[in-house]
Amino acid sequence: MIRRLAAAGVVSLALPLAILAAAPANAASNWSSDGKAGAQAWGTVSYKGGRIYIKGTLKDVKADKHSARLRIRFQDSPGIPRYEQVSVGGYGKSRSFAYNSGKDYVAVQECVYNGWGETCGRWKWL
Repeated sequence: MIRRLAAAGVVSLALPLAILAAAPANAASNWSSDGKAGAQAWGTVSYKGGRIYIKGTLKDVKADKHSARLRIRFQDSPGIPRYEQVSVGGYGKSRSFAYNSGKDYVAVQECVYNGWGETCGRWKWL
């Protein structure tokens, strides 16, 4: 009986701590894309006042005469997503960006545009 009460006490103390740890912080978190498509992006994402703020840099990292692109997807749990896109062309060139939204989630996807189509990596949820 004492073990059950002790175990219940540990669970009741641990659960609120777990909930606090899972809550989004106002501090900015660093992120980076996978860099597999010839585009590399990195930056910070933060949550403040019910809004998501994402800023960073997109760089063309492959000398293939294709443009680097980054898609940014803001998503509500049940809602329709909103997209933004950043592009830069020319090996070694980069472009800074900053967006914000009242949506719940944000994801990034790197792409390379070759003039008639795109090759894209996977969506990365931040």
